[in-house]
Amino acid sequence: SAKADAASILVGHRPAAGAPLALVDDVLTTGATKFEAVALLKQLIEGARFPVLVIALDRMETGPDGRDACGAFAADTGIPVAPVVTMTEVLSHLRATQRLPDADLARCRAYLTQFGTPAAKAWASA
Repeated sequence: SAKADAASILVGHRPAAGAPLALVDDVLTTGATKFEAVALLKQLIEGARFPVLVIALDRMETGPDGRDACGAFAADTGIPVAPVVTMTEVLSHLRATQRLPDADLARCRAYLTQFGTPAAKAWASA
C-alpha cells in the first residue's frame, strides 16, 4: 500500500496518533518541501498536529507571488513559523562587528530591496 511504502522512509520511532510534531529546518524559501512533509506526516500519523515550524534563518524574502514566504506558509497551513534569527539581524550583527564589507552590504541591501519582505525593505533603505 502507499501508506506502507511511505512509512518505510521514516527513521526512528513512529510518533503516536495525534502527537504534536514540531517541524525543524534550516530555511524556508517557497515552503514546498515543508508542505510535502506535512502532507506525508498527516498521511502516516493519524491526527498529527503541527504546533510550530522552527527555522534557523528567516531570509525575509517574498515568493514569486509577492507574499512573505514565512507568513504565506503560516497562513496556508495554520502552522506558525518561528525563526531563530532573521536575515536583517544577521546583517546588522555583521555590520556592527565590522565583518560585513561595504560592497557586500550594498549587495545585500539591493537584494532585499528587490526580493525582501516589507520589514527587510525598510531595513535595506535605512
